Amino acid sequence: MKKILYTVKLGFTKLTAAALVGKGRTNVEMMTGNVTYATPIPPLATHHRRLRHARCGEQCLRFLP
Repeated sequence: MKKILYTVKLGFTKLTAAALVGKGRTNVEMMTGNVTYATPIPPLATHHRRLRHARCGEQCLRFLP
């Protein structure tokens, strides 16, 4: 059977770090309590933790000379 591969352009290349973190937070908020995503892999807590780390890193970059 022939394998078919699809390419998806997400449009993240032109986003700032703050906008990317904002999109991630929106995704977590939309998935929280949604029965369609009852057990996402990785869990939402993991996504939330990674977003906190990304936000801290983004804020630290603002203060570099």
